[in-house]
Amino acid sequence: MPQTPKPPSQRRRRNAGQAQWRELPAEGRRGSAPPLPGEGWLESTIAWWATIWASPMATIWEDADLDGLHRLAQLRDAQHRGDLPISGLAAMQALEDHYGLNPKARRMLQWEISKGQVVDHPARQSGPARKLRAIKAK
Repeated sequence: MPQTPKPPSQRRRRNAGQAQWRELPAEGRRGSAPPLPGEGWLESTIAWWATIWASPMATIWEDADLDGLHRLAQLRDAQHRGDLPISGLAAMQALEDHYGLNPKARRMLQWEISKGQVVDHPARQSGPARKLRAIKAK
């Protein structure tokens, strides 16, 4: 099995092969998602559609990708309804891989999400760390 290249930030020689990697903006795509065709979509599919179109990967997609993404939405909708045959899972995974919708696919496509400013969210802190932060804030 061929090994995927490491992202430039993880290489020892960071200048080697950097031109092959594409950095995607961490803030994702701006604007509203294109409409899903037809009617009767599950709420979970509509929410997923909005999520993927706000993702960093959506900054790379072209108008020509809409048909494939619509197909993926149909497969996902059918899966959530319990109407997708087992063979449809392979088609779903292939489309997810093609559009960079999982970490392994992004690595194979050589897409790296830029590292934005890291914000330590107070809700993620537990016990003593949260209390110490509250004391410092006063």
